[in-house]
Amino acid sequence: MKITSNNQIRSDTPSREFTEEKMQKDFEYEVAQMLTKRLVDNGLISEDEAVQISELNKLHFEPFYKEILD
Repeated sequence: MKITSNNQIRSDTPSREFTEEKMQKDFEYEVAQMLTKRLVDNGLISEDEAVQISELNKLHFEPFYKEILD
């Protein structure tokens, strides 16, 4: 089966540059999220607190893929 399409790929969306600084912030974001999960798993914070912390992490670290996290 051959599937064809006349749809063109949209190129009006600007690409984002993934710099070393952005990679570092992404790494730090992931570490912060893992630590938050451990706090929940160990009963030190509630799920609601974890959600609040995660939102603050997104604001502070600005992960590269934050648009899909919401």
